[in-house]
Amino acid sequence: FSPVDGGSLGAVPETSIQRISRERTHAVIQTMLDLERGVHVPPTMSKLNPFGKKATSRAMVRLDRMGKIASSFLTTNQASGSDGAELVLDILEKDIYTHEEPKKRDIMLATVPKPIISGLAKAIEGQSSSFDLTFMVRGKILNHLRKVTDADDFLVNTKIDELDSELLAEACKTRLIGGPNRSDDENRESLSKWLEQTSIRPASKISAGGLHYNGNLARAALMCYHAVDGARDARSSSYLPRLLFQGQQQAPVVEEEEVVTRKRRSRRGK
Repeated sequence: FSPVDGGSLGAVPETSIQRISRERTHAVIQTMLDLERGVHVPPTMSKLNPFGKKATSRAMVRLDRMGKIASSFLTTNQASGSDGAELVLDILEKDIYTHEEPKKRDIMLATVPKPIISGLAKAIEGQSSSFDLTFMVRGKILNHLRKVTDADDFLVNTKIDELDSELLAEACKTRLIGGPNRSDDENRESLSKWLEQTSIRPASKISAGGLHYNGNLARAALMCYHAVDGARDARSSSYLPRLLFQGQQQAPVVEEEEVVTRKRRSRRGK
């Protein structure tokens, strides 16, 4: 579980996919910390604008909602992989599918809180510059989403079974799906499910009439989910954050009397 081989040579060099896995996990953790902090601590710049209290309050409420959405699937049993992705889409269904045409700000993800935008950008391209303005970071995400959407339109009409291992891995990596040591079958299943969720199913709903589809929001939400799911995967190369929780969950329950007995035995042995 650790990149250290225990010998005199020190750490084993990371592969590209291991580095990406580690960076994405760090981005996930930092985003969760920023989300939680943002719910309780107003941005520093907001204090300079006495007329922006209501806007700041609304932004903090949106952060709280996003935090609750994240906690809803983090605490749901077996909410991982495609099942967890379906849960996220169910929660956001009224935002993704609307009876009225989505406003430009919704399509441009302007209503998505800054911590999530920053975290998603870091997960996509690694550690981005801390000096990038929010609109620049948002622009990078939208550009990435356009490329993914164009690729989805092509892949929908492609036989996924005929894609080789390299193309499968690249397609999943671009969508933040999975991580190290995944089989071709896993990648095919995940990619097929992604296309079902972002292209095939929406097309069916739209053709039925009466609904509009915000593909940017759907894909951004799924990418956020898959980044979190990859960080929780036992094969994630960022082992310390994972073991922080897994070690506690897997540790045997020790009764208080047993602890006392162990301490007494330890003293006698000295």
